[in-house]
Amino acid sequence: TYDAVGDDQADRLKIMMILRDPVARELSVYNHKVYMHENRIGEKMFGNDIAEEGGNLLSFEEYADRTLEFINPNGSCREEKLKARPYFYQNCFGLYASHLKRWMTAFNSSNILVLSYEELVRDEEQFKWRVHSFLGFDKELVLEKMERVNLKKSEHKLDFPSCSVQSKLASAFRPTNEELYNLLQTKRLPIMEQRPFPEFVISNCTADSSRRR
Repeated sequence: TYDAVGDDQADRLKIMMILRDPVARELSVYNHKVYMHENRIGEKMFGNDIAEEGGNLLSFEEYADRTLEFINPNGSCREEKLKARPYFYQNCFGLYASHLKRWMTAFNSSNILVLSYEELVRDEEQFKWRVHSFLGFDKELVLEKMERVNLKKSEHKLDFPSCSVQSKLASAFRPTNEELYNLLQTKRLPIMEQRPFPEFVISNCTADSSRRR
């Protein structure tokens, strides 16, 4: 697409990846899909993997088990399953290393900034400095803190995964996480990228998988 535009668009394109623990990401996506399903938004996109044929919502454990069907033991995506069920392509979004490798092949790796979601939460000013420097903005930071808002209220929103489901997902993502850390160790540019990239931190879990807001 960028080559078709002409000039050097592909070389000048800048990409930012904000990565969070893929287990926490799966829970966030699950809650988002539940909200979309409840409000009949994007049903064709999400209805196939968030509800049973009768319309009953999947539990997070059931949703996680379905996601795990698409992940190989080495942390790669099971392409053969995607060919048969392409609408489940989102189940492989948490395999960060495979996506980054493809982008580093297609685009100049110095124009790809990998950011930590945990740093955004912990040190917003430093996070914004990285973004501003990468985009070539004025060195003066916007000091106003970003407002943390989530307007997607749902009676089925899940606070934490059960510890057993969290453990299963963490084990499945461990190989691709390690591949990501190793890949980022060899990635020297851009200079404002966080080094070493912090390893993902597992969030809280609960013994009660039904605990919801």
